[in-house]
Amino acid sequence: MFIGFFVQNYLKGGLDTFLIELINNWPNKNDDIVLFCNKSHPGLDNLNKLILKKKFKIIEYNFGQNHNFYKNKSKILKLLISVYLIIYNLFYFRKLLKNYKFNKFIVVNGGYPGGHASIYASIVYGIYKNIDSKPILNVHSIVGDPIKRDIGNLHYRILNKCFDFLISHSISKIITCSNAVNNSFENRKIFKKINKITIYNGITEQVVSKKKNKEKEIKNIVILATYEPIKGHEIAIDAIHELIKKRKDIKLLNYGDSDFSHKSHINFLRKKVRGLNLERFVEFNEFTKETSKIYENSFLILIPTQAEGFGLTAIEAMMHSLPVIGFNSGGLKEVIENNVNGFLIKKRDANELAEKINFLIENKDIYRKFCYNSYKIYIKNFNSNNMANKYYEQIKL
Repeated sequence: MFIGFFVQNYLKGGLDTFLIELINNWPNKNDDIVLFCNKSHPGLDNLNKLILKKKFKIIEYNFGQNHNFYKNKSKILKLLISVYLIIYNLFYFRKLLKNYKFNKFIVVNGGYPGGHASIYASIVYGIYKNIDSKPILNVHSIVGDPIKRDIGNLHYRILNKCFDFLISHSISKIITCSNAVNNSFENRKIFKKINKITIYNGITEQVVSKKKNKEKEIKNIVILATYEPIKGHEIAIDAIHELIKKRKDIKLLNYGDSDFSHKSHINFLRKKVRGLNLERFVEFNEFTKETSKIYENSFLILIPTQAEGFGLTAIEAMMHSLPVIGFNSGGLKEVIENNVNGFLIKKRDANELAEKINFLIENKDIYRKFCYNSYKIYIKNFNSNNMANKYYEQIKL
């Protein structure tokens, strides 16, 4: 088969990992795979280096939409500009894709509606195809409620209504990474009749060092997430502030990509740490490809995200036999088994977070049991071969 993937991405992280794992573990080695990716993606080099499939290539495309251009424009002018850009981009992506006769075309979205390039690709590739050749929409984050999100903004409300209508008539099915993401499409009634399938993300098992941070005096509590407000770093900082009243043998290590549009937020986090005198206990680092070393030196992993579609970091931690603590929401409820391989706590509850971290430090037998259970759950539910085989079966249908 000849298979196309399309992605628009501006951050290194989970979406790259998903594509690398899926394509490298594709069941049919004879299939030709093409990935369309925006040139401005900071993780493009990683995709080129780490996707090892022989019959594979990346096609880079140009796309840029400066939202500052809309500032200080009237509602009518914003709408007219948007209409012009929609027409222009539909022609651009039609020209980009028209010569490719894929057996299946999958548009991979971090969320929905996702990037505008992904929207245009879904529409232009699907609108001219019969139902068997229409694109598959692949979504990895909780779908927002358009009424709440676009309230008071006529410009975006009209645009999203148009996009929903066009995409719903251009795709054949939707594949999501969790039941939580799947169910969140209930916010978009127009997709009610479209077939939706859940396939959990997976990762390839690696040889893991037996050296663990639990053997060390300082317990490294780790967050791997982009530095943006929704990821909940400030809640973890508050928890550490609470926890050091009881103990000093902890450190919160943050690893994330701050290259995109979140510089102001990381500056806010640094200021918060200084204000609470936590410089000894909280550290900020840039994203690194050497995540195995991070996990090997971790005591546990925190995922304080307010609305996590799945939690790829959680299964990476589980592969390394680490407990995971996250909020009781979204797709994390399908990955973390409460009181089995970690804890699910109330949203934004720094005190409960501090209590659970302290509990695992003080109860070594339970900590070891959680470590063992994490690996068992990973092997059973979240390995990359299972994921790739399920995607392959959906594409063959």
